Amino acid sequence: MTKVNSFNQAETLAANVKRLREAAGITQTELSTHASMAKHTIGQIERGKGNPSASNLLSLSLGLKCTVNDLLYPEGATSDTDTVQDSVHFRSYKSLPEGYKYAVRQLTQSLLAELGK
Repeated sequence: MTKVNSFNQAETLAANVKRLREAAGITQTELSTHASMAKHTIGQIERGKGNPSASNLLSLSLGLKCTVNDLLYPEGATSDTDTVQDSVHFRSYKSLPEGYKYAVRQLTQSLLAELGK
């Protein structure tokens, strides 16, 4: 099976978290407070060593005041890349047990409400 991702997701996440954190003018310690995460975990993610859960991605997005997509996709991703990634994520979502799907929907609604969308 051909790998769908045309980029390294861990490296992309690492670069985006660091870029967004620095653009916000906050330290890893401050982000750890805003995102209710351990500083060590944020450091791992920024070094491309972490594999954050969906919950941690949501916490990071709230702490950085951005969307989860802003964390996961390369800066300036094309609509083709977005479409391919959306398809991968939709297939992953469809394979989740119903209880997890419910949790994802609740987290998504909560995030959108928090972002005012």
